[in-house]
Amino acid sequence: MSQRPSSREARLLRERLRELEALGAMGARIASSRGLEEVAEAALEAAARAAAPDLALFFVREDDRLRLLRTRPDAPEQAAQEPDLRLGECLCGLAAGDGPVFSGDIHADPRCTLEACKLAGYKAFVALPLTGRSACVGVLGLAWRRPRSFDESAPFYDILGRQAGFGLQNAQLVERLRHYAADLEAEVTRRTAEIRAANEDLEAFADSVSHDLRAPLRAIQGFARALADDQGPRLDATGRDYLDRILQASARMEGLIHGLLSYARLRRAKLPTGPVPLEAVVAEVLELAAPAARAGGGELTAEGSFPVVRGHRETLLLALSNLVDNALKFTAPGVAPRVRIRCDAAPDGRVRITVTDNGIGVPPEARDRIFRPFERLHGRETYPGTGIGLALVRRAAERMDGATGVAPAEGGGSAFWLEIPLAEG
Repeated sequence: MSQRPSSREARLLRERLRELEALGAMGARIASSRGLEEVAEAALEAAARAAAPDLALFFVREDDRLRLLRTRPDAPEQAAQEPDLRLGECLCGLAAGDGPVFSGDIHADPRCTLEACKLAGYKAFVALPLTGRSACVGVLGLAWRRPRSFDESAPFYDILGRQAGFGLQNAQLVERLRHYAADLEAEVTRRTAEIRAANEDLEAFADSVSHDLRAPLRAIQGFARALADDQGPRLDATGRDYLDRILQASARMEGLIHGLLSYARLRRAKLPTGPVPLEAVVAEVLELAAPAARAGGGELTAEGSFPVVRGHRETLLLALSNLVDNALKFTAPGVAPRVRIRCDAAPDGRVRITVTDNGIGVPPEARDRIFRPFERLHGRETYPGTGIGLALVRRAAERMDGATGVAPAEGGGSAFWLEIPLAEG
């Protein structure tokens, strides 16, 4: 016949059970908490449930000080006047550096150097370091108005401090990440605004300069043509070469100015969008590009059907014309260009218009960069141009709620694509 436990054993068993239940409940609360206040409240609740202190103090370590974060119940007036402690000061300050501190009677304990708790009538005190993964991150102080022994409950207090320490450290990490994310977002917003303002200033400057350059450029072209008409037969070979260079350079300048003005207008101009028959736009693109295709002995075709899309007709024509012009231009020497336009369904109610060529291709690292203004992969002596065309395509796509990009074509070359919304209905 088993012997019944003594009253002392039964009491100790009940105490250990309360401690286990309190630790389990605290662990569950800390696991779902993300803030310092929640962790502090969970630790104070566990201490109250298992040990029933008359006062509980939850400190957070900040450099060489302990800041009082929460109390249960409200801190006495004396303690509220000086809630922060220095490391090494009184029992809680000692616990932050030396480990758990147990005092059965603080009135007879020389380590208790502050008078607030004594004046409030507290006797027993335990200060638990909240250790987390490494260093102490806080202290939990518990006080009772009656003398108290801590021999049987020492393991509970050790686990309580460690578990609360892990929770506090996790909450601090989450808070740091939250602040870091907020700071990063603010910095990105600030930088984005600066870049946007700089781009707007640059475009306004380019627009102004482009307008200002048109008059002197016309004068240069006019006088150069007049010189060719009036004095051309009298010029020697060197003179005619110089004149040809002037005319060619002024033609390149005219193309650059036109591109700059088009790029600036695409940002500022109002673009009312509506139904646009894509088939008619593609037909016009083919007609405009046909002379260049014939001159290079190339082939330019459109395949499949082209639906009605939602966009701006002139802007769509500009974008597709630039894609086709690029496809005809960037071919290897001696290779006749073959350019194909087709249209396929795309996600989110869009269509993808693809211009495929058999040209020199685009390296993977340059597939985004080439859509920036003035980005060129080859010198003008190899492939003439202004470096504005693909930037115009991207801006046109964005203004029509679309997107653009490039991928390698099957068998070599490139497949430039433009996605725009389908017309409704």
